[in-house]
Amino acid sequence: MTMMLKNKTFKFVLKVSLLVGLILLIKDQNGVFKKGTPMSESKILMDTIVKFDLCDDGHSMQQMKNAFDEAWKKFYDLESKLNAYDQKSELSKINDSFPDPIFVSSDSYRLIEASVNYYEKTNGAFNICVGPLIRMWKEAKKNNKIPSEQDYLKIRSAIDIRNIGLIKGGKVILKNKFTRLDLGGIAKGYAVDEVVKIFKQHGFDSFLIDAGGDVYASGFNCEGKPWRIGIRDPLNRSDIIDVVSVSDSAVTTSGNYERYYQIGESKYSHIFDPRNLMPQKSVISATVIAPTAQEADAFSTALCVLGEEEGFKIIDGYDNKFAAFIVLNNNDGLIEKKVSKHYKKFQ
Repeated sequence: MTMMLKNKTFKFVLKVSLLVGLILLIKDQNGVFKKGTPMSESKILMDTIVKFDLCDDGHSMQQMKNAFDEAWKKFYDLESKLNAYDQKSELSKINDSFPDPIFVSSDSYRLIEASVNYYEKTNGAFNICVGPLIRMWKEAKKNNKIPSEQDYLKIRSAIDIRNIGLIKGGKVILKNKFTRLDLGGIAKGYAVDEVVKIFKQHGFDSFLIDAGGDVYASGFNCEGKPWRIGIRDPLNRSDIIDVVSVSDSAVTTSGNYERYYQIGESKYSHIFDPRNLMPQKSVISATVIAPTAQEADAFSTALCVLGEEEGFKIIDGYDNKFAAFIVLNNNDGLIEKKVSKHYKKFQ
């Protein structure tokens, strides 16, 4: 990811969805939901509102409850493991483990391994070794003073992705004592994908998961049509700038339009290019459609750094299941909307 600066646990770049086509909850006298009717639950997790919408096809209330319970249990478990701001979390233990290798859960191992792969796929724009950069800018804001060249020199080597070592058998080692991992740009996407597996294992084909805007739409909505996901206007939060129709796809938006670091009279993006350690300037928001929420999460963050030309080159290198929509602030101060090659397929 580019990494998004956070003030608290899992404060992610705001990502918003609009659900269209859901109908009222109806059940028969036997406690079985009529085909096509939805059931929803929501909780606050990972410092955001997480919502599950299931479209029933004849399951009992108990079957739906069992699916919800297992899904929430998984989300809670991942939150406890991947929270960089909880000293008891598995991620914090990894960050404090230098110079020794440490056994980690399969979730953490897979997620770190995937993150290293996204670093390669995004030409370094997605980098989970940005903990020192986040910490530096928090201090800069606190002291009301932009980081100095010396500050940058101190942390540069710690942000090298090669500081992560993955050892067969489930061990991770950090090779620089100042390296700190931050999974904020991918953890929610991973959690959403894990819940997708759970709902499908329970026999549900049509459902929607929204974890603060990391959205996955499975099958069709409760009226038998593709899910319609609204993309908020980054400059006017009460408006929808576009709507996409998706099925068995994830939609995630990253951006810097609501959160920033103000130092003196200047405002700095909370999204940084980990290649040069500088705040990005031109991309206001980036939306990515992908087969999995993890992919959409990582690529949307990376596109905020890469911009139109380099970012779309990566997205267009995949098949038509991948698409992107970005809002730019060009050099003239004008707002531009750009779409990738396959985006129109989803309109």
